Amino acid sequence: MAIPPEVSGHYQPNNANAEFPYWAKMATWSVHEASAVLVGLNPHFAKDHTLGYGREANKYAVRFYGLLELARRAWDQSEIDYPATPANWLDWAKKRDLPIFPVLEKEIDRWRTFKTPGETIRIGELEAKNARLEFDLSKAKSADTKSIGARERDSVLKLIIGMAVAGYKYDPLAQKNDAIRDITGDLEKHGVPLADDTIRKYLRAGADLLPPKSKDL
Repeated sequence: MAIPPEVSGHYQPNNANAEFPYWAKMATWSVHEASAVLVGLNPHFAKDHTLGYGREANKYAVRFYGLLELARRAWDQSEIDYPATPANWLDWAKKRDLPIFPVLEKEIDRWRTFKTPGETIRIGELEAKNARLEFDLSKAKSADTKSIGARERDSVLKLIIGMAVAGYKYDPLAQKNDAIRDITGDLEKHGVPLADDTIRKYLRAGADLLPPKSKDL
């Protein structure tokens, strides 16, 4: 006499129907087990080249072998997330738009978040390691940003002072510079206006990067 699913679940009865609550509790599924359970077949009845004898088992044959081929290729191509938990097999089946028994999905989802003490410890260790790596990466990015920013600023200032001296006859030592007025006017003509004080500030900063002989021009 078969035991109703609602009162079983801690073992697999000796019949062709998969006991979903039982298989959902498994830590992992093999390719054969996943192929069988997903079509509702007791994996103990599923063989490599033949199913268990009897009319009840044979009715699963076409579905089982079809899914077995898909599952084998998916496993070979690493489409199944490691480890091959029931939840990972279920997720793969959903991505492939395969029919899913609602009872099986419910049972797998019930155990999806279950973690053994060892897994909990390992997850904590990985989270701590990840936090340290993120902190180190953040510090490295910050240092790189500051270093690159300083180099870029000096390059831009050199470009500005070079063009000002060569193109506008800017004299860093002069008390009054018509060059600033000319630069302001040209910028306005081209639609990129800047205040005189802003231009003067950057020209003075750029002048500090000139070699001594250039400052004496």
